[in-house]
Amino acid sequence: MLGAAAGMSAFAFLSPLRALAADDRGDDEPQRSTVVGIVRTPRGGGFWLLTADGQVIPNGDAVGFNPQPTPPAQPVPFVGLATTPTGQGLWLLNKNGDVVAVGDARI
Repeated sequence: MLGAAAGMSAFAFLSPLRALAADDRGDDEPQRSTVVGIVRTPRGGGFWLLTADGQVIPNGDAVGFNPQPTPPAQPVPFVGLATTPTGQGLWLLNKNGDVVAVGDARI
């Protein structure tokens, strides 16, 4: 359990989720896509979030992937993800069963 002694809130991991929350303040901030998957890093010090539109959001010791996966011409919602054993790649699964590989992931 995390506490003040660890120097972080027990809910610090929620900050990326808050950033993706639907905007109901009525301002011009664009609404972000729904989070559809989360997977922890092999070392356990972080995680990646996957949104339905294919955005991968790293947190903690999770590496970021640039460029982000290229969206298909006819967007199909993503539904899940898995990490490679090295933590340097991800497989992203869309609703049609297509797999997109990023980083050191291979199909």
